[in-house]
Amino acid sequence: MPRLSRRDRALRPKVRVNRRPQDKLGVRAAQEAAEQTARDQRLNLKIAGLVAILSVPALVISLYGLYLQIQNDNETGQKEAARVNWSLAWSNNQKKVTGVVVENRSLNPASLTTLVMMDPDGNEIHRYFFDYITPCTRETYTYPSNAKEAIKEWDRPGMTRLYFVDSTGKLWRNEDFAPQEVHHDFVADTGEEMIDKYDMKYKTEELQACG
Repeated sequence: MPRLSRRDRALRPKVRVNRRPQDKLGVRAAQEAAEQTARDQRLNLKIAGLVAILSVPALVISLYGLYLQIQNDNETGQKEAARVNWSLAWSNNQKKVTGVVVENRSLNPASLTTLVMMDPDGNEIHRYFFDYITPCTRETYTYPSNAKEAIKEWDRPGMTRLYFVDSTGKLWRNEDFAPQEVHHDFVADTGEEMIDKYDMKYKTEELQACG
């Protein structure tokens, strides 16, 4: 085939390829969809950030409310625990110890109630196991005539602690009428249990103005 001259090539009709309208519409739709997706993503990020910002005060308020509830529960528990106490019973002339008294002025029972006597070094000497004390009740345990040695123990230096479990299962230690919640078992059972040893008898009284 003879080669066309430059002049002939210039005069040769040019073929123009036109895109179909459908192709243009498809490209535009894809571009618009991509732009809409990007806008949606930016909007979602803004909403998520706004939700996070707004949730912080609610979280703080919730945590503060929980803190106040815990404080209130602790104060209520301590007030209830302060109503479980012990004392010594004395003769009419107040010169001789005749027994041991434990009372529960709370409206809830106290269980595993135990009075522990210790020497100045914290070693247990002996204990009085009262166990379950019903609400608004006083129990008076009386020494028999053969318990002179036990009575003399009250003249020895040392400390005395009252342990008990409240109705919620918390273990309390009441020392010098200042109850504290403890998170461990009380001292090992190394001392003699005096109520059984001397077969101490007791009487129960109903108290007034409890709770």
